[in-house]
Amino acid sequence: MTLCKEYICHLIRKEGFISIAEFMAAALYHPEFGYYMQRQPLGSNADFITSPEISLLFGETLCFWAVEHYYRLHQPKKIALVELGPGRGILMSDFLRTAQLLPDFFDALDIHLMETSPKLQATQQYIIHHPRVFWHEEIAELLEAIHSLPVLIIANEFFDALPVRQFQKTSQGWAERGVIISEDHTLSFGIRDIEVSNFSFPLVKTDAIIEYCPLAEDMMRKLVHHLNQVSGAFVSMDYGYVEGYGDTLQAVSRHRYVPVLENPGAVDITAHVNFRVLKEIAGENAGIATQSEFLMKHGIVKLAQAHAHKATEADKNQLALQLYKLTSSQQMGTLFKALEVIA
Repeated sequence: MTLCKEYICHLIRKEGFISIAEFMAAALYHPEFGYYMQRQPLGSNADFITSPEISLLFGETLCFWAVEHYYRLHQPKKIALVELGPGRGILMSDFLRTAQLLPDFFDALDIHLMETSPKLQATQQYIIHHPRVFWHEEIAELLEAIHSLPVLIIANEFFDALPVRQFQKTSQGWAERGVIISEDHTLSFGIRDIEVSNFSFPLVKTDAIIEYCPLAEDMMRKLVHHLNQVSGAFVSMDYGYVEGYGDTLQAVSRHRYVPVLENPGAVDITAHVNFRVLKEIAGENAGIATQSEFLMKHGIVKLAQAHAHKATEADKNQLALQLYKLTSSQQMGTLFKALEVIA
């Protein structure tokens, strides 16, 4: 049993039940035992890879997106570039390498990274090269640091790792789904009664499960409020949905799905992002596209062609495969969505 699992069992014994959000918070973010706090989760030799690890085309395309907004904002002398959850720093490294082709843009950037993991922050410090890079652990600290600067905000596979609450429709009404210790002394899912007046539930069938991510909603409100005060743009790409509901909780270890409750603290645990809710919070200046649509719109094919022009045949084939993984409906192209907000 991992130390994290022992800690979670201790929490459950005190109350008899913990919510899914409490379970995720402990499993992922406990300062001593949490998955993100004690290990390097990303990479081909770790547990999962994200779009920047698949191809440099991803970070380069996001640089194209940012440059478009830099010109829309009339080339400010200073602009804050924010990345939420920068992982190993590969996206930002690819972005900045491309940005150097436009010295005025590169020099205007103040880089602000929101990262809670000491291990990942150390990796980012090694790989990201710019004269002005700042790290923050909380959204309030980040927003205070960028104060009045126009801002460009990037979030890739960030919101999926925020703890969600789950609610289940029973024959008696709504209950909260969480984690208990079963009779055989293993972790299992259970439910508890809730005060329904605190929530607004959709009309669904008995046994249906819905998810609610209060931290994502609160963070989105703060980001959009700040964006509207200073002007700029925001894009978040993640796997998620616009319509529907259900249990989307999942765990990954060594690039394979594993039982969610089996080994907390040692596996990545995420939930699909409800893009409809985030778009409603962002308001009329927000739009949702598939990842494929977003990347195509901002020039990923032209970038791939430019790289292929001076590549070996093997590298051309590799570029084609990377483009396929990022944009195909059979891969990440449609499951992953892009929420964009322009102010």
